[in-house]
Amino acid sequence: VNCTDPGIPANSIRESKIEHGNFTLGSVVFYTCNPGYYLFGSSALTCQPIGHWDKPLPECLEEDCGNPGSPPYGTMVGEKFSFGSTVQYSCSGDRELIGESSLTCQINGHWSGPIPHCS
Repeated sequence: VNCTDPGIPANSIRESKIEHGNFTLGSVVFYTCNPGYYLFGSSALTCQPIGHWDKPLPECLEEDCGNPGSPPYGTMVGEKFSFGSTVQYSCSGDRELIGESSLTCQINGHWSGPIPHCS
């Protein structure tokens, strides 16, 4: 009994020990995601006796830090909050920006620092 090739999701890496190019009964494939992406679904699929995989193909979704927000009396410029994106901060009027004027979404899904504030 063979299973069909389960495929390789976008932004992922597949590892398997297949014999002669066939996904035979009991074959296991493992998936990991490229940097900046996280796995949604199972990291391992096993070929079942009925010729189907035991789980659906996982997906690799882009890391997202979420909207960090703006401080009181401040503005944030930036519309993307995914890995590698940067937002810029400034204060209104003659208020002084305390902290970093820009933050970058890091590979771990967190911003590079706390939101600055305006004095």
